[in-house]
Amino acid sequence: MASDRQKSAARLQEELTALRKRVAELELATQQPATVLQATAAGVSAATGDEFFRLLARHLADSLGCEYAEVGVVTAPGARRVRTLALVSHGKVVPNLEYDLEGTPCHTVVSHALCLYPDRVQERFPRDPFLVDWQVESYAGTPLFTAAGEPLGLICVMSKRPFAEPAAVGAALQIFAVRAAGEIERQRTVESLRSSEERFRQIAENVRDVFWLYDFDQQRLVYLSPACEAIWHRPVEWLLADPRRWLETIHEDDRSWITAFYEQDQPGMTLDQTYRIRRPDGTIRWIHGRRFPVRDPSGRMYRIAGVAEDVTERIEAAEKLHTQAMQLAHVARLSSMGELVASIAHEVNQPLHVITVFASTIAAALSGEGQWQPADLQKWNDEIAKAAGRAAEIIRRLRTYVSPGPAARTEADLNALVKESIELVAVQSRQQRAMVKLDLARSPLVVEADAVAIEQVLVNLLRNALEAMLDRPPAERIVTVRTASTPEGVEVAVQDAGTGLDHAALDRLFTPFFTSKPKGMGMGLAICKTIIEAHRGRIWASPNSERGVTFNFVLPGRSGHAIHP
Repeated sequence: MASDRQKSAARLQEELTALRKRVAELELATQQPATVLQATAAGVSAATGDEFFRLLARHLADSLGCEYAEVGVVTAPGARRVRTLALVSHGKVVPNLEYDLEGTPCHTVVSHALCLYPDRVQERFPRDPFLVDWQVESYAGTPLFTAAGEPLGLICVMSKRPFAEPAAVGAALQIFAVRAAGEIERQRTVESLRSSEERFRQIAENVRDVFWLYDFDQQRLVYLSPACEAIWHRPVEWLLADPRRWLETIHEDDRSWITAFYEQDQPGMTLDQTYRIRRPDGTIRWIHGRRFPVRDPSGRMYRIAGVAEDVTERIEAAEKLHTQAMQLAHVARLSSMGELVASIAHEVNQPLHVITVFASTIAAALSGEGQWQPADLQKWNDEIAKAAGRAAEIIRRLRTYVSPGPAARTEADLNALVKESIELVAVQSRQQRAMVKLDLARSPLVVEADAVAIEQVLVNLLRNALEAMLDRPPAERIVTVRTASTPEGVEVAVQDAGTGLDHAALDRLFTPFFTSKPKGMGMGLAICKTIIEAHRGRIWASPNSERGVTFNFVLPGRSGHAIHP
């Protein structure tokens, strides 16, 4: 029995010894990650970029007692190759390299998760030449992921000896994997931004427009493209030193409203303005300036970007085109007057006949024929004055209509322009035994317009409407003119009861040289369209439900907002 007790005591002693050893190992395993973390964290805390990866690999190798350490990235999403960012061998940073993942423990890491091979790693991956050449016995690696969970690369350490505490090695790698992945993504973001800014710079420096960037945090202009010198004729440094000098270049007639606008606007507001500048030599240029806020992913505005374009040639071309269009419109008015003269002559003859009759009567009275009272003479003289006034008004109306004078825009009542235009075609309507009905808005419809040009549009539409009804019985020859105030602006409608037009013709009505008349030139409606669009309005035609066509045009009201089709 004594022998059995001695054997039992011996076994108990062995178990206690084994237990103490395990406790000691567990304590070491618990302490080692903390020691590794402290040493590695202290070594890489202030580093970024490539230096961070080199320090991380070196400190991990030193702290974990490994001969080799690596930080690598996959060469492309889904790629089967890795490019090292840092590679340490026996305490020294060695040149980076690229290798295939197939047949290596790194392939398992990148594809899955933490992999630990405490010993005999060469037996598991016999096709990996590095394991053989470097005489690697143990391997530990953990993958790196993007914030979106996509594989980035890996961190791994390798040793010529078996790992004494593989769990501690794995824990240390996993902790620093988060920091390494974050640094890779930060580096890629910085590189992407750098590339983006470089592309922006290359574009900005090779176009005619001026690009600029204002840093809202630093409150300074951080970039101004060289095109500034070509447009402003001032050096870039002159504006970079004090951006408010830009206001000094604004034309004196525009400076007050530009200055007032920028003093009261919100920095984050998108702006679009056209103004003039004056160069040092006195030359005036037109500038189209735009700006918009640049925000970070959180929505915070940190920059203001802008572009300034020299639109002088464009504006001058538009003004020239407008002048040519007005000249063409004048020619069209003269052409139409040739057709109206014969009928208007009858209208002028009426007051001339009255003048002749009463002048003869006064002459007879003054020669002593008959007994006339002074009151009679005064009455006849008043009639002569009235007739002369009517004749003068007809001639004034005609002279104004054919005048080639400047297209001055003034406030005008559209209802009054309609009535005056109807007077110009009154004789034609009487000769054709047609009726013009008015359905005008009760209140004045005030527009800012070239009154003569708008009358030209109305006369053209009225004459077209009258000619469209020539094959209809006289009782059905009715033109209706309506005016109204609409949400779009001020609208006029000229409706006829003619034969109408098919959809193909309606689509081409405003095309130059298209006409539905046997002897038409096809320019009248094209000129009407040019005039209306020059007034920031629009014109269109549509078939009536029964017979004929209605032409509509709409102009901005006195508030002045442009109308878009």
